[in-house]
Amino acid sequence: MKKSSLFVIFFLSVVSCSHKSPVKESKDLVKKGEYKKAIKYIREVSKETSYSEQDELNILLGISYLRTRKYGKAKDILFSLSPKSASLKKLLSKALLELGDSARKIGYTKMAEQSYEIALVNDPEIKLGRRYLLLINQSYGMGDCELVVRFSDKYIGETQDTQSVFTKYVECLYEDGEWDKIDSLKEYFISHRRIDDLGWALGDALYNIAVSKLSMGFVEDAKDVLLEFTTKIRSPHILMDDAYFLLGGIYEEMGYPDSALSMYYKCMKESLTNRSPLYKASTSKVKALKDEMGLH
Repeated sequence: MKKSSLFVIFFLSVVSCSHKSPVKESKDLVKKGEYKKAIKYIREVSKETSYSEQDELNILLGISYLRTRKYGKAKDILFSLSPKSASLKKLLSKALLELGDSARKIGYTKMAEQSYEIALVNDPEIKLGRRYLLLINQSYGMGDCELVVRFSDKYIGETQDTQSVFTKYVECLYEDGEWDKIDSLKEYFISHRRIDDLGWALGDALYNIAVSKLSMGFVEDAKDVLLEFTTKIRSPHILMDDAYFLLGGIYEEMGYPDSALSMYYKCMKESLTNRSPLYKASTSKVKALKDEMGLH
């Protein structure tokens, strides 16, 4: 091959490389692990780069700072970005997870928390796994039960680990009046013997569910829920007389006076004092039922 031909091939290859897009060049440098070169290059070309490429270049710049342990600079860049395209949102979220993990290792818990939260904003489907425990604990400490519930739902869905978040999760579900969600954890309450310490939340949830069903006219369903509360849960004890009184009324409505009478007697037994309104109401109900049944 002639020397002139070799020169032309060499020249064309140089021209081709020199026309590589800034994003492609930056990606290549990051992929090779040449982060310092990537930082220098991106900063040099960023002012001349089209607006449409700015977000991707800045994400690559943030990753390069992160991997050279310039965490403050990485944070300032990555936290400031709001890309429009779904692909860049996912790329940003992955970078933020990496920043959060690095921040946790060096004790920067707040930075890690913020990184994970912003990652979720950009890509709600991203998997955080056990990183959620940090967000749950932080949210619980701030008294933000809405976030505790949201993060716990995602954590349990991803890991199938209910135990690690159970107490905070149940307390916040109770705070938010999420009775059906508490009821959905019933088998866990029982199988893991959590009735002893958190049964009050489950019992209160069941009672409220029963009252709601009664208000909608679902009498049979309300009866089943109240029976479950009075026979299996029996906590909080302060609601036992209320539950028995409601059961008495349900059985009356269903035409079972014997069962109604039994429930009113149980209500009287569970009442804290014979001067309580429910005790007095039950006494009147018992007298009326016995008169109807010809009992003395």
